[in-house]
Amino acid sequence: MIRAAKSADLDILCDFQQELVDAERPFDPTIKEGKVIYYDIAEYRGQGVNSKVMETLKAWSLSHGVTEIRLEVYAQNNAALKAYLKSGFKPHVMEMRMEC
Repeated sequence: MIRAAKSADLDILCDFQQELVDAERPFDPTIKEGKVIYYDIAEYRGQGVNSKVMETLKAWSLSHGVTEIRLEVYAQNNAALKAYLKSGFKPHVMEMRMEC
């Protein structure tokens, strides 16, 4: 079941977000230490949450005239890659970076 967030959920959502940032740090050395404002659904993996979110996003997008959705995902984040591929996303452009 998905419901709209309420103001009372803010602390939980912020903690949830920080856990995602902590999980992303091994994939992105540019994420600084400490608290970063973003979101992780690790404890909900395998329960269809991503599918429900993607279905809702797609329906909302189509109802607003949006015909394409793009996202960025870390190449080493296999769980996210699998979830997005399962939702219908297809690889398109590979981004590369080099530190000088």
